Amino acid sequence: MQYFSTQDGDVTRFGSGRVAPEGSTVFDDAAEWLAAMDAYRADPPELRAFETVKADAVRRAIARADAFTAPVLSAYPAAERAGWDKREAEARAIVGAADAAGDVAAAIGATLIVKALADAGGWTEAETVDKARSILVKAAEFAAISAAVETMRDRAVTAIEAAADTVELAATLQTLDAEATALAAQFGLG
Repeated sequence: MQYFSTQDGDVTRFGSGRVAPEGSTVFDDAAEWLAAMDAYRADPPELRAFETVKADAVRRAIARADAFTAPVLSAYPAAERAGWDKREAEARAIVGAADAAGDVAAAIGATLIVKALADAGGWTEAETVDKARSILVKAAEFAAISAAVETMRDRAVTAIEAAADTVELAATLQTLDAEATALAAQFGLG
């Protein structure tokens, strides 16, 4: 005796001489067939398909966040962006020394990026402190954008994962789209 399972989950037992419908999976014994049916019931294709749709929606939400931040990020080479955290830390040290009436020259001398920029630009100590302050302003602006984008992504992932069906997912995506558009406009990224 053989068993087959059609793509829609219907199961039929058949004997020799019968042919299983096209697209069916054929099993030679009942135990193999029962194990396959248990696996099917635990993870039906419709659920896998919906999970794939949800995963795709998460990827699109991340791509949208990347598109919003692209105008900011594309103005700077990747190697320069890789040094933003270090440049911010150096700027904090320089501004901290200046604000505390400390040894600004020593603070500048202890840096790599800001010192190299100051040397290349022929900046005075005062100009270097001003540049350090502008670095901190830009860092704060980008931190606000980064936090907003991360919050948007977290909310999107949570909402998408919570969607129970395609109707709910469609409504969720529409709401997320409106929120993302408003957030981009708030930061001048849209």
